[in-house]
Amino acid sequence: MRGNIIKTITNLRLSPLGFWSIAVISIFSAEVLVMFLLTLLGHSFSIKVALLDGLLLIIQVVPMLYFFLYRPLAINIRKLQQSKSELEKIQEELEYRVTERTEELTMTNRALEEEINERKLIEKTLIESKKRYRDLIKLSPEPILVLQNGEVVLANPAAARLVGLSDAKELYGKQVIDFIHPKNKNDAINQMQKILATRTETELLEYQIIRQDKQLMNVEAIGAYINFEGRPASQVFIRDVTKRVKAEETIRSLAYSDPLTGLPNRYSFEKKVNRVMEKNGFSKKRPVIMFIDLDDFKSVNDTLGHSRGDKLLLEVAQAIKCVMGSNDVFARWGGDEFIACFTEMANEAEAEKMAQSILDIFKQTFLIDGHELFISASIGIKMYHYGGSDYEEVVKSADIAMFASKNAGGNNYRFYTEELNAVTVRRTQLIRGLRQAITNKEIIVYYQPQIDLRSGKIIGVEALARWKHQKLGWVSPQEFIPIAEETGLIISLDEQVMRTACQQTKKWHATGYKIRVAINFSPNQFMDKMLATKVSELLVEAGLHPNYLGVEITEEVAIDVGHGLETLEHLQQLGVEISLDDFGTGYSSLSYLERLPINNVKIDKSFMEDIAVDGKKAALAQAIITMLKKLDLTITAEGVETEEQLNFIKEQRCDKYQGYLYSKPLPADEFEQLLKEKW
Repeated sequence: MRGNIIKTITNLRLSPLGFWSIAVISIFSAEVLVMFLLTLLGHSFSIKVALLDGLLLIIQVVPMLYFFLYRPLAINIRKLQQSKSELEKIQEELEYRVTERTEELTMTNRALEEEINERKLIEKTLIESKKRYRDLIKLSPEPILVLQNGEVVLANPAAARLVGLSDAKELYGKQVIDFIHPKNKNDAINQMQKILATRTETELLEYQIIRQDKQLMNVEAIGAYINFEGRPASQVFIRDVTKRVKAEETIRSLAYSDPLTGLPNRYSFEKKVNRVMEKNGFSKKRPVIMFIDLDDFKSVNDTLGHSRGDKLLLEVAQAIKCVMGSNDVFARWGGDEFIACFTEMANEAEAEKMAQSILDIFKQTFLIDGHELFISASIGIKMYHYGGSDYEEVVKSADIAMFASKNAGGNNYRFYTEELNAVTVRRTQLIRGLRQAITNKEIIVYYQPQIDLRSGKIIGVEALARWKHQKLGWVSPQEFIPIAEETGLIISLDEQVMRTACQQTKKWHATGYKIRVAINFSPNQFMDKMLATKVSELLVEAGLHPNYLGVEITEEVAIDVGHGLETLEHLQQLGVEISLDDFGTGYSSLSYLERLPINNVKIDKSFMEDIAVDGKKAALAQAIITMLKKLDLTITAEGVETEEQLNFIKEQRCDKYQGYLYSKPLPADEFEQLLKEKW
């Protein structure tokens, strides 16, 4: 308890005066209390005085005790308590710091463990990555090399195969530059140096490499910087482009030369001729262009096949080259057309002499696979100094002259003139106008009656195309039909005529005139394998039964039996009558009549001419009719214009006829009026 009191007093931190006051008051209070107790107990006054003296003594002694004993002790006690408090704080601080450091060390240890684990994982991943990298290179279908100082340190099997080795390891340690063609070595060295210097990838470069078997190959290569096994390296990706390069060479060859004959083509010819014209611009001699077209070359392809036709073209090309000079230019224009530029000719006489030399080539026969072939050519000539000086004008003029030569019967040559140009202008007008007329459905269909010889009645009609040009007026079918065939417009024209004729015939049926309509089919129509289907659809569209439609084909179709046979059979199965038109004017053959599904033969009008006065022609016509009768074919005589001709075909027991004797071709309204009069 005393300790507590001292502690309390010490904690109060009183000054000496304060302490003294408290001590006196406390002692006095205690003395009074004692005297009060003594009074109660009945003690004497002397005892009270003794107590009072004692009190005074105590009052004198207590300060002295305080200053000499208690105060220093209290101060020490207070200092000890302060020290203890500071020690406790220091201990707490130390414990906190120890705890904090322990946690830091724990975290650091954990981080180190994680870093160690991460490093182990990275090392494992790196090992796997290296293995995967090598595996990917090994499995790549494209050649890949890794180079250090130009030496192969890694290669895949594709790279080994590229250079003709069996194992990729055979490449290790070799200098890659040893495989590169000398003309490309500097480029390859620069590429490898650039990779290491810039540490980037290079542009794609093309090289030629030399294989182990000394064969040359074309490759594309692109390189990139890598770190391989801790050292700088170049990774090179290679692609074999040999096939592509060869294809490009082929394309370039095709761009400038004809694949069949090896001669220059149109493009190459133009470039060479333009150079000649520039060179000879001020020369007294001028270039001469000759357009050369083989006459009736199509019949060779049709009868002997295209392969033999190609061989004939090769023979012709070689023969013409032999008569030309070393500075002359000779090219294949296309198909059966050739073009030549004779670089220096003084006049037309020299050009004429050269043209005749070319025509003389065709006086000989060409032996192709055991077949002796006779063929001729048509030549158009344009002297450079006549009208127009540019290439296009000169070639166009030679082309015009060539067509004039061909139209004159072929096996000849023509020089270009302005009159010939007028013919070409008209032809151009006709082509443009015909195309427009077909598009606008301006083709008019005329109808020429076909008469039954026994009854004398109209039993059929032939639909014929007629055309009136907006500026040129009526154009003869003999003029616009060949143009339509040459330009391919004939297919649309025939289809338009057939649609119109079938619809008109159906209208006549509705009024009681049951007649058959015959349509002329161009050979070009039979190029379409869907022809029979289209005919069937048109019949359905018009509502006309197939038995009332006839199709007339020329002997040109009959020649190519295999091509049109299936279509003709389909048409005949539909019920369409098949007629062979203009019989006797072409390559007539009994074999065609035997093999083709033909119902009717139309004898050409040329056999009807002068039949009353020409005994040979009459005998020939009689023989043809007799032969056709024995083949059980229906016979129609064309071009009957006189009573003598009519009596002759009656005597020969033909089945039908048509011609101006009965009626010329008429437009639909006039033909309908004829039906009303003659039915």
